[in-house]
Amino acid sequence: RPDGTVTRHGFDVSLTTLLPRPLAATTARFEIDRGVRYRVETVEINGLTALPVEDVRRIFKPARGLLPGVGERVHSPGRLRRALGILEENLTLLGHAEAEVEVSRLDLNHDTGDVDLGISVDEGPRWLVGAVAYEKAAVGLPDDALFVGEPWTYPWQQNLAQTVRQAHFEAGYPDVRVRISGEPAAVVQGERAVNVAVAVTPGPEVRVGTVRYEGNVRTSPSVLERRVRIGAGDLLNPLELERMRHRLGQLGIF
Repeated sequence: RPDGTVTRHGFDVSLTTLLPRPLAATTARFEIDRGVRYRVETVEINGLTALPVEDVRRIFKPARGLLPGVGERVHSPGRLRRALGILEENLTLLGHAEAEVEVSRLDLNHDTGDVDLGISVDEGPRWLVGAVAYEKAAVGLPDDALFVGEPWTYPWQQNLAQTVRQAHFEAGYPDVRVRISGEPAAVVQGERAVNVAVAVTPGPEVRVGTVRYEGNVRTSPSVLERRVRIGAGDLLNPLELERMRHRLGQLGIF
């Protein structure tokens, strides 16, 4: 049902008699009453300051396309849950890790199908990077001051981990592992500083032994060597290996 309730019917689908079995009926006829089509008419949003209210309202009541119609405003419990999730995710990407979004009002007009929504937002404090400490890094890494004040989010953590991994790849540590953790501090003026620890396990330094080409029946080794810019004793960089593989692929002969 549009209001989220579930109606259960007493139809028993269990089959206790093996086939073939006698049937009491040979046909079934279903009559469907589509009922009222519910559509969002108004959306009231309270407690939101981090995002433009009109932009957020369009999440719950979209008006896209050349011919905006009723179909884009159709209400269903599933659509409402998705809209709540989108809003909460957008707040999280701004650093509001504790944000909570819920429906404060859901008025359904069962005669006209009009739906009036009330959305309550508790943004919570904004989580910001306070300091970054590297542990057991084998190479020089970006100054932690560059990150202070940035929103503490999952994409930010992934970007930092990739930066650390890439720096170690270029220095010949292909087996490096990176783990990022954050220690949140108390809230001060609506913000919560997060002290970040970047634990690095570099692994061994690896250098190239020999470079051997296989399967190049008609291609001169010199052609391959111009695209494989690595030799014995060089630091092994997995990113450079991938670039070399791509350059070889561009020859169009393999």
